[in-house]
Amino acid sequence: MSAIWLPPTPPERKPSCPADYIDTCGHPFVPNDRRSYLSIPVLTNLTGHPWDEIAMGYVQGLRPSSLRVVKGEETTDAQTWRVTVYLDDQDRISEIRQEVEVGLPRGISCGAELGLRAQTMPT
Repeated sequence: MSAIWLPPTPPERKPSCPADYIDTCGHPFVPNDRRSYLSIPVLTNLTGHPWDEIAMGYVQGLRPSSLRVVKGEETTDAQTWRVTVYLDDQDRISEIRQEVEVGLPRGISCGAELGLRAQTMPT
């Protein structure tokens, strides 16, 4: 019985900061251990577009856990990965948001604070 020698598996590379992900091929994503939740705007290119099959095709790309389409009123429950499409009175998209899990960097206590920090970042 003979065995085939294989070289040892190289250690798994785990990016430790955002700059470590700069690469033409990408790296497996390593999520932050500290997490929270936030609703973020998505598919802003569809603002003003009718709610139709084209819009549905784009929404599928978000891989939502569920889909909610509203004209004004909505519940204030939370459901991770749900997508909410907001329509105006002519059934045109005014906004699309997705409820997501976010990583919390050091010094940030919750998803709402992370959202505020992003709004106040210098450009």
